[in-house]
Amino acid sequence: MKPVKRQKILAAAEKLFERFGPGKTGVDEIAAAAGVAKGTLYNYFGSKEGIIRELISDKIDLFERALKGTLDDISDPLEKLKSAALERYRFLRRTPYIAAIILNEENDVVSRELVRFFEDRQRGIVARIMDEARRRGRIRRSDSASVTDGVIYLLKGLEFSLKNRLDTARFEEVEAEISRLITFFFSGAGKAAGKRQL
Repeated sequence: MKPVKRQKILAAAEKLFERFGPGKTGVDEIAAAAGVAKGTLYNYFGSKEGIIRELISDKIDLFERALKGTLDDISDPLEKLKSAALERYRFLRRTPYIAAIILNEENDVVSRELVRFFEDRQRGIVARIMDEARRRGRIRRSDSASVTDGVIYLLKGLEFSLKNRLDTARFEEVEAEISRLITFFFSGAGKAAGKRQL
């Protein structure tokens, strides 16, 4: 696949998705916006769903590389979790078409597959932070998986509560809300485990 043509198709699709959403954007519109034949689009991606998969996979890879750089500079696991949650919120805010899929506004097979993909990647990030906390003696070995699950549910709940405010919420308010919820969660988790708080 020629990288320039691939990027041209993905860039055109992204602009259309941002404007109309993935569900209301057709292959004809993507091909026209990219200046390629419809057949070329099918040769490269197989379908509109293939374009969505590639685009979101690329965006998630970029997000994770940026997040890794941010997290590498932080030593405290609680601060890492707050930063990961804030970066995820920023990511959803910058990519409203992905937010629509992740927050279940689109409910087709591809959307559900992409939600699982995104959640699996997020779970991996949180699990690595929890493993680090366990290695440092901040949580018990047996708590690591349950705390990871709890954080994932907390983040999803927070995202759904912010769903209607992605465009309007002031970032400082969101940052304070994320910080307060994660701190509160770990305060309770620390007491329940009979250990120091994270």
